[in-house]
Amino acid sequence: MNETFDPREAAREAAQKRAANTEAPVAQAPVAPAAPAMTAAEQMNAQLLQILIQQQARLAAKDQQEEEARLARAKQREKNSQDHTAKDLLRQARCSHLKGGRKGPRSQVRDYAVYIHTYIDSHYEIRCFICKMIWKINDTAEFLVRRGKKIANHTKMGWFEASKMLEQTTNTPSSSEIPMQATPQAALAQLEND
Repeated sequence: MNETFDPREAAREAAQKRAANTEAPVAQAPVAPAAPAMTAAEQMNAQLLQILIQQQARLAAKDQQEEEARLARAKQREKNSQDHTAKDLLRQARCSHLKGGRKGPRSQVRDYAVYIHTYIDSHYEIRCFICKMIWKINDTAEFLVRRGKKIANHTKMGWFEASKMLEQTTNTPSSSEIPMQATPQAALAQLEND
C-alpha cells in the first residue's frame, strides 16, 4: 500500500463525483400548463367581469355599512325613547299639579293646573297643564287603565282625586267638536214619534 498522492487522479475522481451528482434526477417545480392564448374580446370580457365583481363587492360593503348604521340608529332611538319615557313618568310623579311655579301660589287659595277635556264620542279625560298627565275614568290610585291593560299608577292619583282637583281650579273645560244636527225640528219630530 504504497500510495502516493496524484493530483490528476484526485481531479478525475472529483469530476466523476460531480458528474454523478448532476446525473441524479432533480425534482422540478410543477409547471402550470400554459393557458391558451386569449383573444382580444375574451380579454375585454374578463376585464369587464373583474370590474363588475369589484363593483358588486363595493356595493355589498356599502349596503352592509348602511345596515349597521341603521341598526345603531334604531338602538339609540330606543334608548332615547326609554330615557324620555322614564323622565316623563318621574316628572309626572313629582308634579303637584298646582299653579304658581316652584314657590307655589301667591295666595292661600289652591288653584290646580288641571282641566277636563270631552271628546266627540263623549268620553272624558282630566289633564294637567304642567306635567301632561292624563287621567281617564277607569283610573285608580293603584292602577292606570291603558288600552285595556292595568299598569302601575306612578302619580298615586286616580280619577277620583283628579276630580277633586277639578273642583279647586279656575280652568275651563275643553272639548272637541260637538256634532250638530241639521234641523232641531227633525230631532223633535223623531222624539215625538218614539
